[in-house]
Order: sequence, then structure tokens, then C-alpha cells
Amino acid sequence: MTTIQVAVGRRQMTSVRVYDLLGREVATLMNEVKDPGTYTVEFDAKGLASGVYVCRLTSGSFNAVKKLMLLR
Repeated sequence: MTTIQVAVGRRQMTSVRVYDLLGREVATLMNEVKDPGTYTVEFDAKGLASGVYVCRLTSGSFNAVKKLMLLR
């Protein structure tokens, strides 16, 4: 299990999604309007194969993408 921390600066729609390298969404960790603050979400990769995944955070007009390496 992996913990991902998200900081939101103002009330806005925020989403955290995980994709495989083919662009298929494998998990939605957060998808809701959030008030300002810091939030944590947990990514349980149970049932996923080892490999590289992409985590995409979108909050208002802000976008960030990070690679995740899953080793079993």
C-alpha cells in the first residue's frame, strides 16, 4: 500500500487517478470538491501486475504527473 499526500489551496474539484502505461485508468483515489487543506489517499495495488504506473493529480487548473514503480 502507498500513501499519496495532496495539498489543496482553495475549494475546487480535485482528482487523483492511477493509469497503466497504455493509458488505461486502473484506480480513482479521489474525485470530489475539496476545501483548502492537506489530504492523504491510499493506493492499494492489490491485483495489479508489477511494472510502471502513472499517478495524475488534477486540482482546478493545476496538473501533476508522477511515475510509480510497483514491485512484487
